[in-house]
Amino acid sequence: MELTRISNSFWFYLLIGAVAISWVALFNGYPIVYSDTSTYLSSGFEFETPFDRPITYGLFIYLTSFGGVSLWFTVFFQSLIVVYLIYLLFKYFTNTNSPSLYSLLSIITLSFTSSLPWISGMLIADIFTPITIISLLILLLSNSTTKKEKYFLYFIFFLSNAMHMSHLLINLFLIITILLLSYFTFTGFYTILKSKKQLLILLFITLSGIVIMSSAMSKSKHIFYMGRMVENGILKKYLDETCENRHYQICDYKDSLPKNADRFLWDFENSPIYKLGGWKTTKKEFNEIISATLSNPKYLKLHIASALINTKKQLTEFNLGEGNIAFGDGTKLHERIGVFIPNDLNGYEKSKQTNNNFLLFNDFNTIQKNVVYFSFVLIIIGLLFLKKRLYISRKNMYFFLFVLFGIILNDFICASLSTVANRFSARVMWLIPLLALLIIFNISKNKKET
Repeated sequence: MELTRISNSFWFYLLIGAVAISWVALFNGYPIVYSDTSTYLSSGFEFETPFDRPITYGLFIYLTSFGGVSLWFTVFFQSLIVVYLIYLLFKYFTNTNSPSLYSLLSIITLSFTSSLPWISGMLIADIFTPITIISLLILLLSNSTTKKEKYFLYFIFFLSNAMHMSHLLINLFLIITILLLSYFTFTGFYTILKSKKQLLILLFITLSGIVIMSSAMSKSKHIFYMGRMVENGILKKYLDETCENRHYQICDYKDSLPKNADRFLWDFENSPIYKLGGWKTTKKEFNEIISATLSNPKYLKLHIASALINTKKQLTEFNLGEGNIAFGDGTKLHERIGVFIPNDLNGYEKSKQTNNNFLLFNDFNTIQKNVVYFSFVLIIIGLLFLKKRLYISRKNMYFFLFVLFGIILNDFICASLSTVANRFSARVMWLIPLLALLIIFNISKNKKET
């Protein structure tokens, strides 16, 4: 049987694609874990909303692992969603007769040149950041989705929007920007947007995430932003100038503040947060300090400058492996896997990560960074100078630009409201080589037709 005929089998494509982007987990011998994995397991299996994140991904783990049969099923399902979305991209943004073949070749390429297999094989909500961006843009910019595809995309968007607090802001900024552009005829955007009614539906779904995440947002937003103020030095400067006249409780610790946000947030023994009573106790005072600095022009300028500097830094930091240390016997994660997914415990204990044998892929990081930079240059050249020659339609051009905008929004929100961390950028950077592959296969398809 010919390769094209086999690869055009939709289910064959989904299966092979999901396996391909799971190779890092397969190589490890178990899905990749992170410190946050433990919290997600606890929330999903105990049905309790954590104080620092929504319960959504925890419930996703519970349901997709079939109540604790195996976490391999969770990795498989989230990989299937990614593969399906990439299939739709090739189906609607290249107009090819062989979307399965082109998308499968792209999946295989991305699996060995990008951060995708690492992110899709990890048991945290990061994979749903690119999923929420792609599903939103397909719904808004594709004119040919079937009714079944549209309903499923709405479900994926609703699910991914509720997975992480940063997703609500990313989607909100994207939708508002698109809505504003649709009112300016000189952009030509009004001729591409499917309907403003659909845009408003997506806005409603996005805002519904506030209800789902309200508990976590209320408990944690003051802590995360204060951590940002610790790391950029604004808190120390403000306390030095204020404590003499307005003695906050945290003034007692202004000369011993941690150097970075992570230690401020998670050093349970030394951080002022826990010496002052914890997240709930400090809420009123921290909110008062945050409000005071944001309403003061002097400090507002510092906040803005810090956000821009850290966004620039975040855009260039997307190495893989950060935080993927061994969580062996005696850790909460090991304990919870034993309690909630006992069938997996043996495989987890034998995995390369658990035994500190998991390479951080320094060479792989070099490859994926170079691929991202090369792909970005290709995209910019294509959009600015070679749009007609490369057969890039106006619809595709807007799609590419909004994916890039989504990546910048992701890095801006994380760097401005939380901290700079490699995984925040790594979770979306594989979208850049994906866009380059869309351009390459579009050229190939059009050359065959001419």
